[in-house]
Amino acid sequence: MKNGELKIANDKLTHTMNIGNKRGITLVALVITIIILLILAGVAITTLTQTGLFENAKQAKQKSKNAQELENVTLANYENKIDSTVNGSRDTVTISKEEYQELKEEITPKEIDFQLTIPYTKLYRKEAYVIGSEVHIYINMNCSINNDNETIIGKVPEQYKPIKDENILTNFVNAVYLYSNNMRSRVGVIWVDDIGNIVIGNWCGSAMEQVGGSLTYRYK
Repeated sequence: MKNGELKIANDKLTHTMNIGNKRGITLVALVITIIILLILAGVAITTLTQTGLFENAKQAKQKSKNAQELENVTLANYENKIDSTVNGSRDTVTISKEEYQELKEEITPKEIDFQLTIPYTKLYRKEAYVIGSEVHIYINMNCSINNDNETIIGKVPEQYKPIKDENILTNFVNAVYLYSNNMRSRVGVIWVDDIGNIVIGNWCGSAMEQVGGSLTYRYK
């Protein structure tokens, strides 16, 4: 092989090796880049978790759901009150300022506080509203004890005790079931007795179980 041909062959070999080296370097760089991105993604997720952004988003969603639920109850009370006032006999009704104010007070939710004495590991919701002659109570929590018997878990204010009306079963509009979010099954019944105690029957299958329920009763 002549010197010229040998030089050309060497140049081609060198060029081929350079291309191979570049490809190898590019592949290594790609792998390193992917690893770095995975690490950064892990750090970002950890940061989001530690700063509570996920939990805050979850709570915001629950608050929105609670607000919608309360709005639905308010609108239903508003419609019922309007129907009872209008009686379905006229398309246009004129009422006095005093009647309007009374009607407004009847359908505007008023938040009240109540005692919650049962131990819990985490409380998600503890709300009560007075709408007209009704009290609406909402409870959602993680149990901290197990119980198979009736248990007093709280008490409503004295002025909001259920009315004593023999036509209303055990003095309240309706007892409702307490639901387990883990099993999505009924774990007990919640009601308010005639002296204002909030009572729960058989409930809480485990100490980490999240349970929730709501109750509506008449107080006047």
